[in-house]
Amino acid sequence: MNINTLHHKALELKPLSLEEGIMLYRELEPSRLFSLAQQIRFIHVPEKRVSWQIDRNINYTNVCISGCLFCNFHCKLSEKDKSYTINGEELNRINRIWLTASGGPFRNYSLDELHFVDKKQALNHPCWSMGSKVTIDSSTLINKGFEMIEAKWLFDVDPSQI
Repeated sequence: MNINTLHHKALELKPLSLEEGIMLYRELEPSRLFSLAQQIRFIHVPEKRVSWQIDRNINYTNVCISGCLFCNFHCKLSEKDKSYTINGEELNRINRIWLTASGGPFRNYSLDELHFVDKKQALNHPCWSMGSKVTIDSSTLINKGFEMIEAKWLFDVDPSQI
């Protein structure tokens, strides 16, 4: 596969394999790679709002269990040729995990205002369409609790490292 084909595949929001991602990273000039990332960001979030994350997100697998199509967990368990799992040696090198949150529909709410939110408001995520279960988990931040539990047990780290 050539670099132009991969460039177009990425812009069509089609999942890239690890090898394809590495090829883009290694072969595109930095300015073209940054431009591609910016174009994809504007497809997802057309407004002039962006957040940057410096630390690496470590997903121990890309297997999806909810079907929201929102994150990197886009493979079904049956897709052995596309799915991956990080091995124990890689996991042992983790010394700190950062959980991040966009703020969702209640980003600018005061603590007092949060007492009066309802389900309709919680389902109105400003950036993503994730399905009702994932959206409610995100709006209530219960997903952060799940991520804390996952990080502690999957990566065998002390909660103080999260």
